[in-house]
Amino acid sequence: DGETLVVRVNDQHLIEESEISLIKKEISDQLVNNPGRLLIDLKNVRRMSSMALSMIVGVYRQAKARGIPMALCQVNPEVLPVLEAVGMGKMIPSFPNKDAAVAASW
Repeated sequence: DGETLVVRVNDQHLIEESEISLIKKEISDQLVNNPGRLLIDLKNVRRMSSMALSMIVGVYRQAKARGIPMALCQVNPEVLPVLEAVGMGKMIPSFPNKDAAVAASW
């Protein structure tokens, strides 16, 4: 219906498999409602494992398969190089904050 689903990840360290799986499940459960867009807010995340990167890519693919655009916002400088190293910056748009993301067209 055009609404943007905003999911804020509250964990500072996205490393534990159980936590990453839980976040993926929560987001997946929300995608069933077919939001207009999905915005993942990474403001609190300071460290991220390769499993967390895989989770983000998996969620991106899941959203894309449903025709739901996905973006990231408030990516910390500590995490940004990790995302860019795997080419995620080219694949998933990123915004400085939630307001900028919601206002933009993507």
